[in-house]
Amino acid sequence: MGRLTKAKIDEIGKLREKGYTQRETAEKVKVHLRTVRKYDPLHESKPSRQHSVEDRLAALEGALRASWDWIDLLYAIMLRSNLAYPFDEGSYVCPRCEGKLEYDEDQYAHVCRDCGHKIVPSLFWCYRCLSQQEMGYVEETGEWFCRNCGAKRYIH
Repeated sequence: MGRLTKAKIDEIGKLREKGYTQRETAEKVKVHLRTVRKYDPLHESKPSRQHSVEDRLAALEGALRASWDWIDLLYAIMLRSNLAYPFDEGSYVCPRCEGKLEYDEDQYAHVCRDCGHKIVPSLFWCYRCLSQQEMGYVEETGEWFCRNCGAKRYIH
């Protein structure tokens, strides 16, 4: 199977622009129909679905917020199932260094002994700025807020 010459490619283009169908063009040029389709200047390829970085980040933020919703829901179900706070006791494997995670009451989080990685509960996650810093609390109103951006935090 040889390569298509420039003359045949030009002839395919001219015939298609004159209004011949792809099948008629293939018969006149004596090439396969797929060859005409490949070199057809009138064939419109599908536009690439490349999304901008901003669109992809917005989609990732939406997915992150959705996963946080599920974690909050599962946390609420766990609390209603007469389980106190099962993470208070025991130790777990650190997802970063495979060290030992232990609950630290002062930091209200699990902290790795080896690398210092801290896993905070979902109550500290801010929907607005996606921060995982500790939330602030206003005693007069009883509301939690993000210390990073000031957004109010809904807690069930």
